[in-house]
Amino acid sequence: TQTKLLDTFYQHLGVTFFSVVFLIVGPTCLFLIFVLPFLTEVWWPSLLYMTWWLWDLQACNTGGRSDSVTRWVRKWPIFKHYADYFPIKIVKTCDLPPEKNYIFCCHPHGVLCYGVVGAMGSEGANVSEIFPGIKPKLITLEGSFWMPGMRELLLGAGACSSSKASLHHLLTKEKGVAPALMVGGLPEISNYHEDKIVLVIKKRKGFVKLALETGSQLVPVFSFGEKELFFQPAGYNSFLEKHLVSKIGFYPVAFSGRGYAQNWFGILPKKQPIHVVVGEPIQSSKIDAPSHQDIESLHERYIEEVEKLYNAHKASYGCENIQLEII
Repeated sequence: TQTKLLDTFYQHLGVTFFSVVFLIVGPTCLFLIFVLPFLTEVWWPSLLYMTWWLWDLQACNTGGRSDSVTRWVRKWPIFKHYADYFPIKIVKTCDLPPEKNYIFCCHPHGVLCYGVVGAMGSEGANVSEIFPGIKPKLITLEGSFWMPGMRELLLGAGACSSSKASLHHLLTKEKGVAPALMVGGLPEISNYHEDKIVLVIKKRKGFVKLALETGSQLVPVFSFGEKELFFQPAGYNSFLEKHLVSKIGFYPVAFSGRGYAQNWFGILPKKQPIHVVVGEPIQSSKIDAPSHQDIESLHERYIEEVEKLYNAHKASYGCENIQLEII
């Protein structure tokens, strides 16, 4: 029907908006600021923006934009259409009192973190209604906030830098804040196994130390369906992982999703439901200078809770035959 076609159009527009912001907005703005003035001899817009950029550069490390700005941006209709495309649903396992701070530790990363962006990086999945008083902050690399244009959208949606200074600022200045970290990072992009999901946690302990130093509670978050958004050729990606990662320093991944008019090939993610399951917070005490044993103990508890969360919900979301491997 006409209404269904219109809904589909808006949903595709939402996913395209995210892809354009991630892949195109930054380079396009760089061209407009640094190249276009040479062609047009009009310099004042570039000078004004670069002055603003230098003055505002550390905003990503000092809490980002004000709540009034982020509330407005996060409720843009485009984010709702984005979440409805898959759709993305938040699964709540317990209440989170806003008198405390939390670290949402999210898995798996996937190709572009579609589930976490929709659930925590906007109000597309109604996170503020599900967890009243909690303010999720999508966390990404500080370099993302150096890109003109892209940084404005990230900051507007409440995102902040993954630097130590940024995270300490967020977790010590007010209550109810919940930075959303992709703990496994880029290595989790390469998840090409059909019979298992690989999470990179065992060597990641900085987030545990951060929780102890700030008295924040770790909350495991698992996005069921994230891995299935793209097809990854196992043989080819296995070769890239074994022979190129150590040489070039990042994880090249071959993948394919769907197109606008067909489901078998393209750069769009598949229309696969994503259930973002938010687990129970792991209780821990604030320790100004945590010892190695303190960090190891909480880290072991965290891994146990991730496994527990996955095993408790895997059958509900079609993963009963998929093994969880933590490396």
